[in-house]
Amino acid sequence: DKVRKGRHSRQGGPRGEAGLFAKLTEAEVRAIRVLYGEGVTYEMLGEQFDMTKQGICAVVTRKTWTHVI
Repeated sequence: DKVRKGRHSRQGGPRGEAGLFAKLTEAEVRAIRVLYGEGVTYEMLGEQFDMTKQGICAVVTRKTWTHVI
């Protein structure tokens, strides 16, 4: 049922902003990666974007939001 309704992410379901629980936009993901490259820490980015440092780390290391260049 979840596949039929487009809720199953492993089978081509919604990615990124279209995901049901997305906390970021693609623009924010790009900004996080740029800011981290400029030396901003995970902790500071987490405070700025209201996320945990683990979540920020996953964005920076492309464990999540892999489709965003």
